[in-house]
Amino acid sequence: MATNTLQNVMDAARGYLHDTLVPGGAVWTNTNLQTHFNEAYRQMYNCLAMASKRIQKVIYIPFPAYTTVLIPASYQITDFSEPEIIEERPMPSTPITIASTDASTPINVTTISPHGLSSNTEVVVSEVIGTPSPWGQWFITVTGASTLSLNGSASDGNTGTGGTLVAGTAAQPRWSPVNPLDLDKQGIDGQPQAYLGVYIWGNEQLRFRGATNQQELRITYWASGTPPTNASQQIGIDNCIDFLACATAASAARANSWFQLADQLKFTAYGPEQQGNGDGGLLRAFLNVQVTSMQRGPQRRMLPFRNKKSRFGNYITLG
Repeated sequence: MATNTLQNVMDAARGYLHDTLVPGGAVWTNTNLQTHFNEAYRQMYNCLAMASKRIQKVIYIPFPAYTTVLIPASYQITDFSEPEIIEERPMPSTPITIASTDASTPINVTTISPHGLSSNTEVVVSEVIGTPSPWGQWFITVTGASTLSLNGSASDGNTGTGGTLVAGTAAQPRWSPVNPLDLDKQGIDGQPQAYLGVYIWGNEQLRFRGATNQQELRITYWASGTPPTNASQQIGIDNCIDFLACATAASAARANSWFQLADQLKFTAYGPEQQGNGDGGLLRAFLNVQVTSMQRGPQRRMLPFRNKKSRFGNYITLG
């Protein structure tokens, strides 16, 4: 299993287009291919949304007291489709304001004032503008009075500005579920309480009753198929490079009036007929891998009710 960058996809697409990168050859650049990649990515993502939970994402947001509306787009979350699970807890500590994050791996964070933290402290980073990569829960390595790095993080090639960092405490508050409501005003009206408790999702926003104190939200959501734009950004979906590169090359070839090559590549990418639902070609093969990976888990029959598989792939019969 391997994730890919946009640059990997572009390089592979140029191979499909017989890009010789010499004078007189068919030379393609990322700028030429970007538009066609976006279309391939959206089609793949739409198919994947029906077959896999690999496109769930988790974000953490400090939610102010006496606030009733959360609009994901206002937090620079551009791929928020709909919430899956929302949890809340009292804010563990006072948020620390971030000045900037860099494009290195692991990601380095600079705070506006001395953070007063020590290495191996658990933190939650959110609201960074310009890149989603620093968002999330991390342990840190302190590198200076106002600098630290996020252990295990990987940059998408973009720097970030602003945002907040919340440090954990020795006794972390426990997460409590925020339950969805189906009907407007059903349990959503009334005075704010200690916890938010319930929410309503509609018109691209989350609505709450409000809480008397600042809460920390952990939101698991279904992501939309927003394509990456930075060549260094990881696409983050296993084994997708073959389809994305071939479909990108097919669209690019047609845009260049290479109709015979375009039809050949389209057939390879989508199968006999492009219906946008993974009916054949590399797209079907890609989706099969995703579904198979979902089936590997504790839901499979366990011993002694299934045959044991040896190290080298042969099955050993029981009894």
